[in-house]
Amino acid sequence: MTKDDIRKTNKRIRDAMSIGEREIFSSKICTWLNDYINDHPKILNILCFYPKESEVSLIPLYEDLSGMYRLYFPVTDGSKMTFHMVSEFVSSSFAPGGFNINEPKDRSVIFPGDASLDEGTIVLVPGLCFDKSTKTRIGYGAGFYDRFLNDHPDILKIGVAYDFMMMDDMPYEPHDTYMDLVITNNDIYE
Repeated sequence: MTKDDIRKTNKRIRDAMSIGEREIFSSKICTWLNDYINDHPKILNILCFYPKESEVSLIPLYEDLSGMYRLYFPVTDGSKMTFHMVSEFVSSSFAPGGFNINEPKDRSVIFPGDASLDEGTIVLVPGLCFDKSTKTRIGYGAGFYDRFLNDHPDILKIGVAYDFMMMDDMPYEPHDTYMDLVITNNDIYE
């Protein structure tokens, strides 16, 4: 299977899940993530993603963490992706942006490119498929996360996916980024 075949297949399966299934699975992932974050007190910054369509929704987690951590969300501009802080996680803080994904309205505080902050930072990374052993990721194909993560190698990278999106021996390329762990509704892959 090619990467494009995997993208199409997994997106089709994900889109076919009922809203109830997605909510139950997303809730389990939120619980795993909340436990992980609470067990790691050095975490200060969380680079988040706003779910698009049938992606894993971490909105309940963001609501719980808002005010206790610095939450940043991506903004895409051309081929570049930057993360901007949201002081309070509420729907009115966002508006549709690139690819019709909600982005922060207030862009005054950007996650710095300063590598000294990478150590206390985690990034939650969506994807269409992750390899069970290497934890490489197949995203939508535009390379935004690969480029950002290659520029921030010390940030802890946590892939987020439904369990069916985990695959053995997934194709990958040299520029693909490895996750440090992947959290699904059934397991944590470390």
